[in-house]
Amino acid sequence: MNKMTPVPNIRQERIKPVKEKIGQTVRDPQRSCIGVMVCLALAIGCFGFVQLAAAHGGLDSEIQEITEKLVKDPDNVDLLVRRGQVYRSNGKYIESLLDLERAWLLNRENRTVVLQRALTLSALGRDKEAESALDYFLQDESDPKRVFALAERANIHARNGQTEQAITDFTSAIQLQPTIELYLVRGKLQESLGKLEDAVAGYQDGLAKLGDAILLKKGLIRVRMVQKQY
Repeated sequence: MNKMTPVPNIRQERIKPVKEKIGQTVRDPQRSCIGVMVCLALAIGCFGFVQLAAAHGGLDSEIQEITEKLVKDPDNVDLLVRRGQVYRSNGKYIESLLDLERAWLLNRENRTVVLQRALTLSALGRDKEAESALDYFLQDESDPKRVFALAERANIHARNGQTEQAITDFTSAIQLQPTIELYLVRGKLQESLGKLEDAVAGYQDGLAKLGDAILLKKGLIRVRMVQKQY
């Protein structure tokens, strides 16, 4: 990814044709649905497989319920966003983007739409578009959802090798809403750069703010052990 550039006008962002989107590589960290089902069936037996199928059925019923409402009210932005979120949470990123693109066309000023669309673009691996949308969203410094946008932009930076920028965004997210997960991922990035003192300070700060968090303690111990080797 190129270095961060001035935020483009989100109104002028062109939407790629559906065929072009479908043809692009999707970054899906999960195995295929069939592979997961086979592994689970071997590991936990038929009962587990039935449970998995039931969960999938639950997804279908939720999608069907939202879809039925959209038939009656096809321009309902909230419903489109909701269905887009459900699709994304279940790895159906193309379907998610189709809903969120439509919602965005209907209301480009809706900040929930802007954020959710950015999250799906990121899930698809369309990092430049996702980062542009997140940059636009983050222009409003008063939005309580900034923490989610900062964390996602940090993830984009991290997977594109922009570790310093990722650390900066994770630090900003921690300042808004400190969580164990944010401290851990930032700490590991700091460790990867050899910034052990920064990692130690981060883990200690997390323990001071969040209490006796075992994972943060483990991170602190790991760094201390590395420091003793030098």
